[in-house]
Amino acid sequence: RLLVYGNCQGGWLSGALAKQPDVAAEYEVVYLSDYGGGPPPEHPVHQPGFFGTVSEVIWQTAAACRPPAFLSALSAGCRQIRYPTLWLKFLWPTYVVDPRNQPEKEFPWGRYPYGDRLVLRLLEAGVPLADLAKRYVETDLNTVVNLDRFREMTLAELKFNDQQSDIPIVPYIESQVRERKLFGTVNHPTYLMLRLIYQGVLR
Repeated sequence: RLLVYGNCQGGWLSGALAKQPDVAAEYEVVYLSDYGGGPPPEHPVHQPGFFGTVSEVIWQTAAACRPPAFLSALSAGCRQIRYPTLWLKFLWPTYVVDPRNQPEKEFPWGRYPYGDRLVLRLLEAGVPLADLAKRYVETDLNTVVNLDRFREMTLAELKFNDQQSDIPIVPYIESQVRERKLFGTVNHPTYLMLRLIYQGVLR
């Protein structure tokens, strides 16, 4: 068994690995999500001794997050490959959790999954909705966040996470971010980044 653990990026990775002929011929690929309230009752992880049957585990790291607790239940011969959480904060310097965002039946992740601190600041200041877009684009973002310092902090966090991972991403980000679209949102990478992790795992 090959276990892939992580967020939705791990879900994509497990699906891609399961479609890779050499991997599929050798492994049963199982994905275990690290979010969403835990695996459903029918998930193989609930089988007695499941983790002892895993021969390879690919698990996602993140700065300031502890390794998954199940690592202690793996067999001594289980091989571990660590890959980093993919996000890029410095391209979205005003991202913030929107306090209005609440799960709804039609919107399980809420209506405002990507909040913006500048928008919230303007709303709190009473700026009319008709003027909001104009006021937004006219605002010097350095009055909201120190952009140079924020970039330094973002890269420092990513480099720290690279040190906890077997597949580094910072060199690629630094060399490509000005030329290619690497992320669609602060936490949703494009295929270029996903491919980097996929190829690193195969190697």
